[in-house]
Amino acid sequence: YIKTPMFILTNQFDKLMVTALGTCPWCSAKARPGSMTGRFLSYFSECMNETFAVFQKAQSNVGLFATNEFHHDENFPPFFRDKERKIQGLSLRAAIERWYHLGLETFLVEAPCGGGIRHGKEEALPCDSPAHNDEGGEEEQQQQQQLLRRLQVPQGDLHV
Repeated sequence: YIKTPMFILTNQFDKLMVTALGTCPWCSAKARPGSMTGRFLSYFSECMNETFAVFQKAQSNVGLFATNEFHHDENFPPFFRDKERKIQGLSLRAAIERWYHLGLETFLVEAPCGGGIRHGKEEALPCDSPAHNDEGGEEEQQQQQQLLRRLQVPQGDLHV
């Protein structure tokens, strides 16, 4: 494991982790609240936040800047060039400077956007999801139906 101080830049809904490693290849930023993919993304966000909390407790010298987007890392270069990204009022640059030069704890996790209700709690969805930008979710619904047919699972029987 790593003991060295490090700064982590990540997305709570990391596309690579969700689609390739999290076994949800049909998940996308177009996930709708209450849908199978929406529920999976909400669950994934919960797991990421639990991991962040454990990591912060175990390694207090770690810096973190976690956005609420559905990307792997392709959204990061503009944060260093021309698109200032802030979490809790701190830009990525200011967060790194605060952590590196001042030695201050810098643990910033951007709140996810809400969707529906899952297990009595509001679902966490990426903020680039259609619940927040009016993109259609018809393609996602078709993909879910195709997957359920391939798995031969009645639609009402699959719970995430």
